[in-house]
Amino acid sequence: MSKSLQPTIRDIAREAKVSIATVSRFLNMPEKVRKETGERIQRIIDKHNYRCNFAAKALATQRTKTIGYIIPAVNNQIYSECARGVQDEAQLHGYQVFIASAEYNRQREKQMVENFLERRVDGIILTVSDSLGDIAQKLYQEKIPAVNLFNKQGCLPCVSVDNVQASYDATEYLIKLGHRSFAMLGVPFTASDRCRMRYEGFLHCLQDHDIPTHPQSFVQVSSNTLDCSEGVEKLMNSSNPPTAIFASNDLVAINTISALRRLGFEIPKDVSVIGFDDIPMAKHVWPPLTTVLQPGYRMGRQATSVLLDILRTGKHPEETIPSVQHDLIIRESSGVPPR
Repeated sequence: MSKSLQPTIRDIAREAKVSIATVSRFLNMPEKVRKETGERIQRIIDKHNYRCNFAAKALATQRTKTIGYIIPAVNNQIYSECARGVQDEAQLHGYQVFIASAEYNRQREKQMVENFLERRVDGIILTVSDSLGDIAQKLYQEKIPAVNLFNKQGCLPCVSVDNVQASYDATEYLIKLGHRSFAMLGVPFTASDRCRMRYEGFLHCLQDHDIPTHPQSFVQVSSNTLDCSEGVEKLMNSSNPPTAIFASNDLVAINTISALRRLGFEIPKDVSVIGFDDIPMAKHVWPPLTTVLQPGYRMGRQATSVLLDILRTGKHPEETIPSVQHDLIIRESSGVPPR
Protein backbone atom coordinates (compact mmCIF):
# COMPACT_ATOMS: atom_id res chain seq x y z
CA MET A 1 0.00 0.00 0.00
CA SER A 2 1.05 3.58 -0.54
CA LYS A 3 2.23 5.65 2.41
CA SER A 4 -0.82 7.95 2.23
CA LEU A 5 -3.53 7.49 4.81
CA GLN A 6 -6.04 6.65 2.09
CA PRO A 7 -5.12 3.85 -0.32
CA THR A 8 -5.53 4.63 -4.01
CA ILE A 9 -7.16 2.67 -6.77
CA ARG A 10 -3.63 1.86 -7.96
CA ASP A 11 -2.87 0.26 -4.59
CA ILE A 12 -6.04 -1.85 -4.75
CA ALA A 13 -5.23 -3.00 -8.30
CA ARG A 14 -1.64 -3.89 -7.38
CA GLU A 15 -2.65 -6.05 -4.39
CA ALA A 16 -5.51 -7.70 -6.32
CA LYS A 17 -3.12 -8.40 -9.22
CA VAL A 18 -5.45 -6.80 -11.74
CA SER A 19 -5.37 -3.66 -13.83
CA ILE A 20 -6.60 -0.26 -12.62
CA ALA A 21 -9.24 -0.49 -15.36
CA THR A 22 -10.57 -3.73 -13.84
CA VAL A 23 -10.92 -2.15 -10.40
CA SER A 24 -12.62 0.87 -11.97
CA ARG A 25 -14.99 -1.42 -13.86
CA PHE A 26 -15.81 -3.29 -10.66
CA LEU A 27 -16.59 -0.04 -8.84
CA ASN A 28 -18.81 1.25 -11.63
CA MET A 29 -20.26 -1.86 -13.27
CA PRO A 30 -19.63 -4.85 -10.99
CA GLU A 31 -21.82 -7.11 -13.15
CA LYS A 32 -19.18 -6.84 -15.91
CA VAL A 33 -16.38 -8.27 -13.77
CA ARG A 34 -15.91 -12.00 -13.22
CA LYS A 35 -17.38 -13.10 -9.90
CA GLU A 36 -14.11 -14.47 -8.51
CA THR A 37 -12.19 -11.33 -9.50
CA GLY A 38 -14.86 -9.09 -8.05
CA GLU A 39 -14.86 -10.97 -4.76
CA ARG A 40 -11.05 -10.65 -4.54
CA ILE A 41 -11.18 -6.91 -5.23
CA GLN A 42 -13.97 -6.45 -2.68
CA ARG A 43 -12.00 -8.27 0.04
CA ILE A 44 -9.04 -5.93 -0.50
CA ILE A 45 -11.32 -2.87 -0.54
CA ASP A 46 -12.86 -3.99 2.76
CA LYS A 47 -9.46 -4.81 4.25
CA HIS A 48 -8.13 -1.29 3.66
CA ASN A 49 -11.43 0.62 4.04
CA TYR A 50 -10.94 2.00 0.54
CA ARG A 51 -13.29 4.74 -0.56
CA CYS A 52 -13.43 6.01 -4.11
CA ASN A 53 -12.58 9.72 -4.44
CA PHE A 54 -15.74 10.68 -6.25
CA ALA A 55 -14.92 14.38 -6.27
CA ALA A 56 -11.68 13.79 -8.15
CA LYS A 57 -13.36 11.27 -10.38
CA ALA A 58 -16.13 13.69 -11.26
CA LEU A 59 -13.58 16.36 -12.20
CA ALA A 60 -11.73 13.93 -14.42
CA THR A 61 -14.75 12.34 -16.12
CA GLN A 62 -17.33 15.16 -15.93
CA ARG A 63 -19.65 12.55 -14.45
CA THR A 64 -20.84 12.28 -10.84
CA LYS A 65 -22.47 8.84 -11.24
CA THR A 66 -25.61 10.25 -9.62
CA ILE A 67 -29.25 10.46 -10.74
CA GLY A 68 -31.95 12.77 -9.40
CA TYR A 69 -35.47 11.37 -9.03
CA ILE A 70 -38.44 13.67 -8.34
CA ILE A 71 -41.65 12.07 -7.07
CA PRO A 72 -45.00 13.76 -6.37
CA ALA A 73 -45.51 12.39 -2.82
CA VAL A 74 -44.00 10.00 -0.31
CA ASN A 75 -47.34 8.70 1.02
CA ASN A 76 -48.27 6.81 -2.14
CA GLN A 77 -46.82 3.32 -2.37
CA ILE A 78 -46.68 3.39 -6.17
CA TYR A 79 -43.86 5.93 -5.96
CA SER A 80 -41.94 3.95 -3.35
CA GLU A 81 -42.22 0.90 -5.62
CA CYS A 82 -40.85 2.97 -8.50
CA ALA A 83 -38.06 4.36 -6.33
CA ARG A 84 -37.03 0.81 -5.46
CA GLY A 85 -36.84 -0.04 -9.16
CA VAL A 86 -34.89 3.14 -9.94
CA GLN A 87 -32.38 2.45 -7.16
CA ASP A 88 -31.90 -1.22 -8.04
CA GLU A 89 -31.23 -0.51 -11.72
CA ALA A 90 -29.01 2.48 -10.96
CA GLN A 91 -26.96 0.59 -8.39
CA LEU A 92 -26.46 -2.26 -10.83
CA HIS A 93 -24.60 0.22 -13.05
CA GLY A 94 -22.70 2.02 -10.30
CA TYR A 95 -25.02 5.02 -9.91
CA GLN A 96 -26.44 6.56 -6.76
CA VAL A 97 -29.93 8.07 -6.62
CA PHE A 98 -31.09 11.25 -4.88
CA ILE A 99 -34.86 11.22 -4.28
CA ALA A 100 -36.94 14.33 -3.60
CA SER A 101 -40.69 14.73 -3.07
CA ALA A 102 -42.48 17.76 -4.53
CA GLU A 103 -45.85 17.13 -2.81
CA TYR A 104 -47.70 18.04 -6.03
CA ASN A 105 -46.28 21.58 -5.91
CA ARG A 106 -45.00 23.07 -9.19
CA GLN A 107 -42.70 25.57 -7.53
CA ARG A 108 -41.08 22.81 -5.49
CA GLU A 109 -40.66 20.76 -8.67
CA LYS A 110 -38.79 23.64 -10.30
CA GLN A 111 -36.62 24.18 -7.23
CA MET A 112 -35.74 20.51 -7.00
CA VAL A 113 -34.68 20.42 -10.64
CA GLU A 114 -32.42 23.43 -9.99
CA ASN A 115 -31.03 21.76 -6.85
CA PHE A 116 -30.21 18.60 -8.77
CA LEU A 117 -28.53 20.56 -11.57
CA GLU A 118 -26.47 22.53 -9.04
CA ARG A 119 -25.28 19.23 -7.61
CA ARG A 120 -24.27 18.12 -11.11
CA VAL A 121 -26.39 14.99 -11.29
CA ASP A 122 -25.80 13.16 -14.56
CA GLY A 123 -29.51 12.86 -15.34
CA ILE A 124 -32.99 13.25 -13.91
CA ILE A 125 -36.05 11.01 -13.72
CA LEU A 126 -39.20 12.95 -12.92
CA THR A 127 -42.91 12.67 -12.33
CA VAL A 128 -44.20 16.23 -12.45
CA SER A 129 -47.57 17.98 -12.42
CA ASP A 130 -47.48 18.75 -16.14
CA SER A 131 -45.16 16.88 -18.48
CA LEU A 132 -45.88 19.48 -21.19
CA GLY A 133 -44.86 22.37 -18.91
CA ASP A 134 -41.80 24.55 -18.60
CA ILE A 135 -39.78 22.08 -16.51
CA ALA A 136 -39.73 19.49 -19.29
CA GLN A 137 -39.12 22.20 -21.89
CA LYS A 138 -36.14 23.54 -19.94
CA LEU A 139 -34.52 20.12 -19.62
CA TYR A 140 -35.14 19.35 -23.29
CA GLN A 141 -33.86 22.68 -24.60
CA GLU A 142 -30.74 22.57 -22.43
CA LYS A 143 -30.12 18.96 -23.54
CA ILE A 144 -30.07 17.68 -19.98
CA PRO A 145 -30.59 13.89 -19.92
CA ALA A 146 -34.05 13.35 -18.44
CA VAL A 147 -36.90 10.84 -18.55
CA ASN A 148 -40.56 11.24 -17.59
CA LEU A 149 -42.02 8.49 -15.45
CA PHE A 150 -45.85 8.09 -15.52
CA ASN A 151 -46.29 11.07 -17.88
CA LYS A 152 -47.01 9.63 -21.33
CA GLN A 153 -46.67 12.87 -23.25
CA GLY A 154 -44.28 15.77 -23.74
CA CYS A 155 -40.90 16.37 -25.32
CA LEU A 156 -38.96 14.01 -23.04
CA PRO A 157 -38.87 10.23 -23.40
CA CYS A 158 -41.57 8.68 -21.22
CA VAL A 159 -42.13 5.40 -19.41
CA SER A 160 -45.82 5.06 -18.61
CA VAL A 161 -48.97 3.10 -19.08
CA ASP A 162 -51.54 4.59 -21.45
CA ASN A 163 -53.55 6.44 -18.80
CA VAL A 164 -56.43 7.26 -21.15
CA GLN A 165 -56.84 3.67 -22.36
CA ALA A 166 -56.39 2.19 -18.88
CA SER A 167 -59.15 4.32 -17.37
CA TYR A 168 -61.35 3.62 -20.42
CA ASP A 169 -60.93 -0.13 -19.80
CA ALA A 170 -61.72 0.23 -16.09
CA THR A 171 -64.88 2.24 -16.81
CA GLU A 172 -66.00 -0.18 -19.51
CA TYR A 173 -65.66 -3.07 -17.07
CA LEU A 174 -68.10 -1.31 -14.72
CA ILE A 175 -70.49 -0.64 -17.61
CA LYS A 176 -70.45 -4.34 -18.54
CA LEU A 177 -71.45 -5.12 -14.94
CA GLY A 178 -74.57 -3.07 -15.59
CA HIS A 179 -73.74 0.31 -14.05
CA ARG A 180 -75.24 3.44 -15.62
CA SER A 181 -74.60 6.09 -12.96
CA PHE A 182 -70.95 7.08 -12.47
CA ALA A 183 -68.64 9.51 -10.72
CA MET A 184 -64.88 9.96 -10.61
CA LEU A 185 -62.84 11.26 -7.68
CA GLY A 186 -59.32 12.60 -8.15
CA VAL A 187 -56.73 15.23 -7.35
CA PRO A 188 -56.75 18.59 -9.19
CA PHE A 189 -55.68 18.41 -12.83
CA THR A 190 -53.17 21.20 -12.12
CA ALA A 191 -51.41 18.87 -9.68
CA SER A 192 -51.49 15.76 -11.84
CA ASP A 193 -51.77 15.48 -15.60
CA ARG A 194 -52.12 11.71 -15.04
CA CYS A 195 -55.44 12.38 -13.32
CA ARG A 196 -56.54 14.57 -16.22
CA MET A 197 -55.71 11.85 -18.74
CA ARG A 198 -57.57 9.25 -16.66
CA TYR A 199 -60.60 11.54 -16.58
CA GLU A 200 -60.42 11.81 -20.37
CA GLY A 201 -60.54 8.02 -20.68
CA PHE A 202 -63.41 7.88 -18.18
CA LEU A 203 -65.46 10.45 -20.13
CA HIS A 204 -64.70 8.92 -23.53
CA CYS A 205 -65.93 5.54 -22.36
CA LEU A 206 -69.19 6.94 -20.97
CA GLN A 207 -69.77 8.87 -24.20
CA ASP A 208 -69.04 5.83 -26.37
CA HIS A 209 -71.67 3.89 -24.42
CA ASP A 210 -74.24 6.71 -24.58
CA ILE A 211 -74.20 7.23 -20.83
CA PRO A 212 -75.00 10.84 -19.89
CA THR A 213 -72.32 12.89 -18.14
CA HIS A 214 -72.81 15.97 -15.99
CA PRO A 215 -70.64 18.57 -14.21
CA GLN A 216 -70.74 16.46 -11.05
CA SER A 217 -69.06 13.55 -12.86
CA PHE A 218 -65.71 14.61 -11.40
CA VAL A 219 -65.21 15.40 -7.71
CA GLN A 220 -61.93 17.02 -6.76
CA VAL A 221 -60.08 16.01 -3.58
CA SER A 222 -57.06 17.62 -1.95
CA SER A 223 -53.76 16.37 -3.36
CA ASN A 224 -52.25 16.68 0.14
CA THR A 225 -54.86 15.01 2.36
CA LEU A 226 -56.84 12.99 -0.23
CA ASP A 227 -59.84 13.49 2.07
CA CYS A 228 -62.93 12.30 0.22
CA SER A 229 -65.56 12.70 2.97
CA GLU A 230 -67.21 15.91 1.81
CA GLY A 231 -67.16 15.01 -1.88
CA VAL A 232 -68.58 11.53 -1.32
CA GLU A 233 -71.35 12.86 0.92
CA LYS A 234 -72.42 15.38 -1.74
CA LEU A 235 -72.40 12.68 -4.41
CA MET A 236 -74.49 10.24 -2.42
CA ASN A 237 -76.99 12.93 -1.40
CA SER A 238 -77.46 14.15 -4.97
CA SER A 239 -80.55 13.46 -7.09
CA ASN A 240 -78.64 10.87 -9.11
CA PRO A 241 -76.14 9.16 -6.78
CA PRO A 242 -73.56 6.95 -8.50
CA THR A 243 -73.63 3.19 -8.26
CA ALA A 244 -69.98 3.09 -9.37
CA ILE A 245 -67.06 5.34 -8.48
CA PHE A 246 -63.74 5.40 -10.33
CA ALA A 247 -60.88 6.88 -8.30
CA SER A 248 -57.78 8.43 -9.86
CA ASN A 249 -55.50 6.34 -7.64
CA ASP A 250 -55.74 3.63 -5.01
CA LEU A 251 -55.33 5.95 -2.02
CA VAL A 252 -58.29 8.01 -3.22
CA ALA A 253 -60.25 4.77 -3.74
CA ILE A 254 -59.45 3.51 -0.23
CA ASN A 255 -60.47 6.84 1.30
CA THR A 256 -63.65 6.75 -0.80
CA ILE A 257 -64.55 3.34 0.61
CA SER A 258 -64.02 4.65 4.15
CA ALA A 259 -66.23 7.67 3.47
CA LEU A 260 -68.99 5.50 1.99
CA ARG A 261 -68.91 3.20 4.99
CA ARG A 262 -69.25 6.10 7.40
CA LEU A 263 -72.39 7.08 5.50
CA GLY A 264 -73.79 3.57 5.89
CA PHE A 265 -73.19 2.23 2.37
CA GLU A 266 -71.96 -1.31 1.72
CA ILE A 267 -69.25 -2.01 -0.87
CA PRO A 268 -70.00 -3.33 -3.50
CA LYS A 269 -73.65 -4.05 -2.62
CA ASP A 270 -74.63 -0.37 -2.79
CA VAL A 271 -71.66 1.18 -4.59
CA SER A 272 -68.78 -0.31 -6.57
CA VAL A 273 -65.35 1.34 -6.22
CA ILE A 274 -62.36 0.93 -8.51
CA GLY A 275 -58.88 2.42 -8.15
CA PHE A 276 -55.69 2.85 -10.15
CA ASP A 277 -52.11 1.64 -9.41
CA ASP A 278 -52.54 -1.67 -7.53
CA ILE A 279 -50.36 -0.58 -4.63
CA PRO A 280 -49.47 -3.38 -2.16
CA MET A 281 -52.15 -2.13 0.26
CA ALA A 282 -54.94 -2.57 -2.32
CA LYS A 283 -55.40 -6.29 -1.73
CA HIS A 284 -55.31 -5.96 2.06
CA VAL A 285 -58.12 -3.41 2.58
CA TRP A 286 -61.70 -4.60 2.98
CA PRO A 287 -63.16 -5.26 0.60
CA PRO A 288 -60.02 -5.87 -1.48
CA LEU A 289 -59.80 -3.20 -4.14
CA THR A 290 -60.50 -3.68 -7.83
CA THR A 291 -57.88 -1.57 -9.57
CA VAL A 292 -55.76 -0.92 -12.63
CA LEU A 293 -52.29 -2.38 -12.28
CA GLN A 294 -49.32 -0.36 -13.43
CA PRO A 295 -46.08 -2.19 -12.54
CA GLY A 296 -44.26 0.50 -10.56
CA TYR A 297 -41.07 -1.44 -9.79
CA ARG A 298 -40.60 -2.52 -13.41
CA MET A 299 -41.38 0.99 -14.67
CA GLY A 300 -38.75 2.43 -12.32
CA ARG A 301 -36.13 0.06 -13.67
CA GLN A 302 -37.13 0.75 -17.27
CA ALA A 303 -37.00 4.53 -16.82
CA THR A 304 -33.52 4.22 -15.32
CA SER A 305 -32.39 1.97 -18.16
CA VAL A 306 -33.63 4.53 -20.71
CA LEU A 307 -31.79 7.32 -18.88
CA LEU A 308 -28.56 5.31 -18.68
CA ASP A 309 -28.78 4.62 -22.42
CA ILE A 310 -29.02 8.38 -23.03
CA LEU A 311 -25.99 8.96 -20.79
CA ARG A 312 -24.02 6.27 -22.59
CA THR A 313 -24.90 7.27 -26.17
CA GLY A 314 -25.62 10.97 -25.79
CA LYS A 315 -28.82 10.50 -27.80
CA HIS A 316 -32.50 10.37 -26.90
CA PRO A 317 -34.49 7.39 -28.20
CA GLU A 318 -35.41 7.95 -31.86
CA GLU A 319 -38.73 6.15 -31.51
CA THR A 320 -41.50 6.63 -28.97
CA ILE A 321 -41.17 4.22 -26.08
CA PRO A 322 -44.14 1.80 -26.21
CA SER A 323 -46.66 2.12 -23.39
CA VAL A 324 -46.17 -0.19 -20.44
CA GLN A 325 -48.85 -2.88 -20.30
CA HIS A 326 -51.63 -2.23 -17.78
CA ASP A 327 -53.97 -4.86 -16.37
CA LEU A 328 -57.33 -4.74 -14.63
CA ILE A 329 -57.16 -6.54 -11.29
CA ILE A 330 -60.68 -7.57 -10.30
CA ARG A 331 -61.35 -7.94 -6.58
CA GLU A 332 -64.33 -7.69 -4.24
CA SER A 333 -64.85 -3.89 -4.26
CA SER A 334 -66.76 -4.07 -7.57
CA GLY A 335 -69.98 -5.87 -8.47
CA VAL A 336 -73.30 -5.54 -10.20
CA PRO A 337 -75.37 -2.43 -9.40
CA PRO A 338 -78.17 -2.57 -6.80
CA ARG A 339 -81.63 -3.41 -8.16
